[in-house]
Amino acid sequence: MNTLVRLASTFKPEFASVLKEAGYLSQYNQTYRYPMEATEDFNPTPGELKKAYKLAMEVYKNVIDSMPNEMTGKS
Repeated sequence: MNTLVRLASTFKPEFASVLKEAGYLSQYNQTYRYPMEATEDFNPTPGELKKAYKLAMEVYKNVIDSMPNEMTGKS
């Protein structure tokens, strides 16, 4: 992830910042929120899944919105 952030910063610093945020969110979820994900007893509530999905979509949208046009094909 650090290499990706470093490369992104050469295109657009805002893009690198958002990628770093997405990486931190992923690491946080793996370490603290859902450490039992790999076990059979992992059973999040529908509310937890909805909240996690909403947060992930916001981060994903921020990543896409901050990407340089050369990468997204937007004009």
